[in-house]
Amino acid sequence: MTSLPRRSAAPASGGQGWSAAGPSLDHQIRGQLTVAVGEIELVLAEPDVPADVRAASAARALAALWRVEHLLGISAQGAAP
Repeated sequence: MTSLPRRSAAPASGGQGWSAAGPSLDHQIRGQLTVAVGEIELVLAEPDVPADVRAASAARALAALWRVEHLLGISAQGAAP
């Protein structure tokens, strides 16, 4: 069985997901997905979360996911069914 090559801990640019132009796309996407997952886990872990806190958390999770969509250049209106 052959194994897949491992990705080095630091990218060739020398930073942890950063280049001279700023954070790499994968770094930005991972960050936004972490926000979304964190918000969802926070609300689901506590059954007594007030409705306003739950709504604010959902808004932050959705905003993070919309940023991922923007980073990937996906348009919901232009997507195929």
